[in-house]
Amino acid sequence: MGVEGFIPQKEIVYNGLLPYCDRLDREAAELLAEIKANLSRAVLLRELWPGVAFWSRKLFSFLKLYGRRFSKEDHVLFIKLLYELVTLPNLEPHMMCSYARLLIQLLKKKELLSRDDLQLPWKPLYELYDRVIYSKTEHLGLIWFPNSVDHILKALIKSCRLYFPASATKEMLDEWRPLLCVFDVVMQKAVSNMELFLPTIMPPEEHSQGFQLWFDELMNLWMSVQNQPSWEGHLVNLFARLANDNIGYVDWIPYIPTIFTRILRNLNLPVGVRQMVAPRYLINPYDIGYLVLWITALLGGPGNAAQKELTCLFSSIASFYHPSNHGRWQTRLMRLLQRLPASVVRRVHRERYAGPSWITVVPDCQRLTDADLQEFTRSLTSAALLAMF
Repeated sequence: MGVEGFIPQKEIVYNGLLPYCDRLDREAAELLAEIKANLSRAVLLRELWPGVAFWSRKLFSFLKLYGRRFSKEDHVLFIKLLYELVTLPNLEPHMMCSYARLLIQLLKKKELLSRDDLQLPWKPLYELYDRVIYSKTEHLGLIWFPNSVDHILKALIKSCRLYFPASATKEMLDEWRPLLCVFDVVMQKAVSNMELFLPTIMPPEEHSQGFQLWFDELMNLWMSVQNQPSWEGHLVNLFARLANDNIGYVDWIPYIPTIFTRILRNLNLPVGVRQMVAPRYLINPYDIGYLVLWITALLGGPGNAAQKELTCLFSSIASFYHPSNHGRWQTRLMRLLQRLPASVVRRVHRERYAGPSWITVVPDCQRLTDADLQEFTRSLTSAALLAMF
């Protein structure tokens, strides 16, 4: 770019193949300078419309055209500014969604910014989420939210929770622990908030301020419920994310038999000659995507206890993959068989080929060996050969 010491965060490499690539450096620098000057001026003048809205759209198109072609300092400042804008009280829902989309785009490449570079407070985001999702006025027609607002806000929280400070976990538990009552509908709200907000990617030295504060309590809660309550799926999603983000740092071995028993039960398969089956359709089935993530994270390590359980699981359900054995369970079983190998491939790539990153790597003793992968392949083979037809 011609600026001394300038290191762009991440450029779009294909731009270098364009016939006019020699002009792109200057064009990008001029456009970025214009966006920074006008966006800051519009914010200082408190001109949310059209000023901030127009220049935030310009920044969005800049990201599409040139990638993250700005310095780390600019990247952090853009994120902090957009975070303040998104969490403004009484902001028009359409503008809030627009700023949230841009913020998600800025936070997308998590390897570019570590927790040392950026920290975001969790409380303003929670207050925004609570105000929108549990609005007391929307059902009365006093305010209108776009249909996509729920999806956008959840995506924004997933992008931001990586940068919540270490103290955030304790503050969240203080806020939601009083709501944990299995006889009350408010339990659903508490557990879904925990699934959405609790940060799980932390350096090992911060684990005592993170998942170790809630893991035993929530795990015992999950082990003790047997009647498939509506909030159980949220706990499973949280455990799956925790396992995937902290392979080798959580001791799952005491819980592995129960985990696979619950997975088998949740597949809702008929039993015996008379096709005995509990409910005709499961009211609260687990999300297959998270189940696959959880199983993948449990594999490997000394003894590879999870693989033994997985082999038993697929031995017991292999007959349901037979072409003549058709029923309502088929879709979930096929999805499980399709996604599991893909998830294991992603884990192998992460352990062996992924570039260096600030995110904690999987310890050597927990990594999948070639022998582990062969055993995993063998356990799926019989089911896969039947399911082909």
